[in-house]
Amino acid sequence: MRDLPVVQLVVSANADIHAVPERGVIRTPLQAAVETGAWDIINFLLGRGVDVNAPPAINNGRTALQIAAEKGFIGIASLLISKKADVNAPPGQFHGRTAFEAAAEHGRIEMLIYLVENGADIVSDGGRQYKNALRFAKMNGHTGVDIYVKDVYRTQCFLRSGMNTTPLENGQSSESYEFDPRLFL
Repeated sequence: MRDLPVVQLVVSANADIHAVPERGVIRTPLQAAVETGAWDIINFLLGRGVDVNAPPAINNGRTALQIAAEKGFIGIASLLISKKADVNAPPGQFHGRTAFEAAAEHGRIEMLIYLVENGADIVSDGGRQYKNALRFAKMNGHTGVDIYVKDVYRTQCFLRSGMNTTPLENGQSSESYEFDPRLFL
């Protein structure tokens, strides 16, 4: 639904805008508004204090930010992050995607860059996000995304190794540092 006056009417009738996904409902009101790109409804709900980090539904669930990443809505993602949306929130248990994975699956390279700039971490989970993002990108033929995801992983591994700059920033070849090649399989 993309009709703010109707949403306002339903809210004035005491609809629970803080309800979490359960019993077949797969989106919170905020998640549904993000899915349709309804800026006016998103702002209305955020103004009413809905949880920007409400958990995803168990099956096919996404947080509001994960939906924005999947759809490529950078403006909405920026708004959500400014409201403290968790860039590294876990996915729904079955068929869920992190924000990074969702963006990779749908070829949203600009979103991937934005997420990394805002703290997306594809290393600390043992490379799970990395492997999933790479698989989704390859599965959908997103070669540029595939290359970018590998570069992000290499850079984050290198920075976690205790160095403050990447080899490329030091004028070295990106092949001059080690990372775990098993994660590329």
